[in-house]
Amino acid sequence: MHPDRGRVSRVVFFAGKLIWKRETWMQKILHNETAYQVERRLHWKGLAMAVLPVRVGDDARSAPLMPRQKAG
Repeated sequence: MHPDRGRVSRVVFFAGKLIWKRETWMQKILHNETAYQVERRLHWKGLAMAVLPVRVGDDARSAPLMPRQKAG
């Protein structure tokens, strides 16, 4: 059992899956399987994990998560 399991009732871990427009075989092996392997290990220990996509590369846009409100 995880050491923090007794102190926190609903723990969720987060990881990112790197998304390239053109992915090479090396990028896929080195980066994208890591989050899923960690997720498997946590699942067998009864812990939850969410894997979120993260766009990377020259064409990745850095858009704000929420639109900004106009002041006034």
